[in-house]
Amino acid sequence: VIQVFENVKSLGGEGLILDENNRVLYHTSRSLVMTEYFSDIPENNVCIDEISATGSRQIACYQRVDGRPWTIVLTLPADFTQQPALDITAPKLVMLVLFSLIAIVGLSLGLRKITRALKALSKEATLIAQGEFSHSLSLKSMDEVGRFGHAFDQMRQSLRDRQQEMDHLLSVSKGVASSLDVDDVIEPCDTR
Repeated sequence: VIQVFENVKSLGGEGLILDENNRVLYHTSRSLVMTEYFSDIPENNVCIDEISATGSRQIACYQRVDGRPWTIVLTLPADFTQQPALDITAPKLVMLVLFSLIAIVGLSLGLRKITRALKALSKEATLIAQGEFSHSLSLKSMDEVGRFGHAFDQMRQSLRDRQQEMDHLLSVSKGVASSLDVDDVIEPCDTR
């Protein structure tokens, strides 16, 4: 037991044995032997979080000794008991931050490709609305956005062909209309 107390002392804690009157029978700090222990001692064997005499947090473990009216007390600074948790979580937190950054960069690159394609489609729609059908859309990707761009370009070509047909029909109609003599075609309506 004494060796365990010395190991606890090397970790920044204390080890002590109390009698039934809360008097210190053994302490890792020899000057405290036979002094009174002022903290409350739980009835059960338990480890609790408490404040030390210096005001720092510590974990205190109380163990009753079978067959004797003694209590063994081991205390460790809370930092010591929390350090393994920090050692485990710190690398995981760094990995989480790195994966998050990679995901953000990947998403922004992927979204940039999509927004660039949508901006090109919007520009093409504006040109079509202004009657400009000669400009061809150049989306080379084979994903959904590329297929949408290809369908958009086919629509543009179809509108251009329709416009050319209408222009041709209009010019033919103008030619026919210019060769007609209106007086010969229309009979006078006034028969009084």
